[in-house]
Amino acid sequence: MKGLIQAADPSGALCGNAIRNALDQAYDGRRTGRWDLTQLAKAETAQIGALIEVWLQRVLGLDDGISTSVQIGGYDIASTWSERIDGWTLDRPVPGEREIPYLVIWANEETSRYSLGIFRPGPDSRGVSSVDRGRPRFTQIAIDQILWVFDGCALPTNVLIKHPESAMAAVGQSSGQAAVNALFRQIQGELVHHSAVETVAQQIDSSKRIRDARKHLRREGIVILGHYRPQPEIAASLGLPSPRVGTFVSHRLAPMEAGELGTGAEIDGGRWRLAVSDDPVSLAPVLPVQGKDRS
Repeated sequence: MKGLIQAADPSGALCGNAIRNALDQAYDGRRTGRWDLTQLAKAETAQIGALIEVWLQRVLGLDDGISTSVQIGGYDIASTWSERIDGWTLDRPVPGEREIPYLVIWANEETSRYSLGIFRPGPDSRGVSSVDRGRPRFTQIAIDQILWVFDGCALPTNVLIKHPESAMAAVGQSSGQAAVNALFRQIQGELVHHSAVETVAQQIDSSKRIRDARKHLRREGIVILGHYRPQPEIAASLGLPSPRVGTFVSHRLAPMEAGELGTGAEIDGGRWRLAVSDDPVSLAPVLPVQGKDRS
C-alpha cells in the first residue's frame, strides 16, 4: 500500500493539497468567513476526516471499497484523522472479523505539516475511549507501529492562521474589495491560497477582486503575481516563491537603476527588484497577462 501511494504521489504534494482542500471545505470561508478549526462546531469538526478521505480518493485515484469508502491495492481501508499527534481513534473490533488496515492522518495548521501512514490494528492497539466520540484511542504501542508514507510533509500554508492580525484587519474592512486589497498589502512575499482570498472577500467572484486589487495596489507599487506564465517565472526572478495553481504572491517593487546589480526581473519594458522600506513608492509595472485579464 505504501508503494502504491508513493507511486501516485512521489513528493507528497497531492496528499498535502487534498488535506488543504478538505480543511478549506470544512471552513467554508466564502460563506462563513472562518479559517481556523477553533471556529468550527463539534459536528463540523467530526466530518473533517471524511472530507480528507474523499479528497485523497480523488487525487490518488483510489477505488471505492466494499465494506469501507476506499480501497488501496484491492484491499478495503478505513481512515482516522486527528489534529493531535496522539489523537487517532479506531472503530471497535467486530468479533470474528479480520481487522482492516487504516490510513492514519495528522495535520497541523500552525506548523503547515502533515503526516500520512498505514496501520493494521492488533490486540494491543486500542486504549481508553475518547471523550468526544466514544471510540478507543490508539495506544502508544499502536502509534509506534504506524508505517509512515509521508512524515512531517509540507501542508500548503493557511496564511490567515499564520498572520492572525492581518487576517482580522482584512475581514474587518468595509467591503470585499477593500478586504482583498488589505490582504495582499499586508501579507507580502508569501503564497496566498485562493481560499484565503474567498474567506476575506466573502463574495462569489473573488477572482475579480484579485484583478481589481492589482489595479488598486499598483498605485502603491505592489504587484500580485498568479500562476499563469510568465508570472511564476517573474516571481522566481524576483526571489519570490513561484505561484502554483490557485495561489498568488504580492510584493512592492522598485525600479532598478542602470548598471544596478542584484536580483531583478524584466517587466513592462524595465527592470525591477523587490522594494525595501526606504525605497520611495513608485507606480508598479503592468504585468503581462494571458487571455482576457486572467488572474
